[in-house]
Amino acid sequence: TMAATGVEKQTAIDNALAWLASTQQADGHWEFGDVYADTAATGAALLAFIEEQQRTGWVVPGLYNTHVQNGLTYLLSKSQQVSITPQPAGNPDSDGNGVGVKFVLDPNDNGRDTYVTGLVVPALAKYIAVFGNANVASGPLSGITGGTGPGGAWTYKDVVVNAIDYFAFGQNDSGTGRGGWRYSANSGLSDNSTAQWPVIAALFASEPGVAAPSFVKDEMAYWIEYIQNANGGSGYDNPSTYVNESKTGGLLIEMVFAGDDTAGIPYNLGNADLQRALSFLNTNWK
Repeated sequence: TMAATGVEKQTAIDNALAWLASTQQADGHWEFGDVYADTAATGAALLAFIEEQQRTGWVVPGLYNTHVQNGLTYLLSKSQQVSITPQPAGNPDSDGNGVGVKFVLDPNDNGRDTYVTGLVVPALAKYIAVFGNANVASGPLSGITGGTGPGGAWTYKDVVVNAIDYFAFGQNDSGTGRGGWRYSANSGLSDNSTAQWPVIAALFASEPGVAAPSFVKDEMAYWIEYIQNANGGSGYDNPSTYVNESKTGGLLIEMVFAGDDTAGIPYNLGNADLQRALSFLNTNWK
């Protein structure tokens, strides 16, 4: 057969992690164009190291610990508290502190919040699952109170909780974009390139026990029902635009997260909409 062997797969992973380690910058980030892209790329790179530690443990104990810690420090330096309020579908503030957390500290440009935060949260959540929770020791969330750590210190889990709260706050409430997200909170419009990232973040956050408010899943079903094309694939900001495999993969992830459609029918292998999405992928697979 042409299938790669287990040894070949592991060698590829090892080589990739070694390359990532060699390209990490002195302050812990990976470069990808600007502060927004760098923060998102750092979240993605950090997730690769942490998941490999969870899967196999590194051959040399502690081989990439410094890289992980430096990446984590960089991500936390980009954290920002955001005031959040009750929304038409429910209260997003699961811990009652009146704030959410997003990433990239620039109050003058909120145009990439969903993408960046959606790529950071999985790394933070996976870090907690693998290495355990700890107090935030650097960045804007260190040295403040209102968290669940000793003396009210913020912990990594508090950061994840409040990031998921921010996504719940930012979910669109009405119109064709209801239940989805676009680049910034409550934008009024949604697209399925972006809307998958809060969902992916929420699925990762569930591993260390952080749950999105229940209304988020209920609202997600409205977006799923709207954005799916008659051919089973997912459109971009409407069912007919840029229908392709990548957004349909996002649609399937959203179905898993939502659990049920707007009529309360489970998104499982017996669900007609889910089967149409799978059929689209099977038909268009390259």
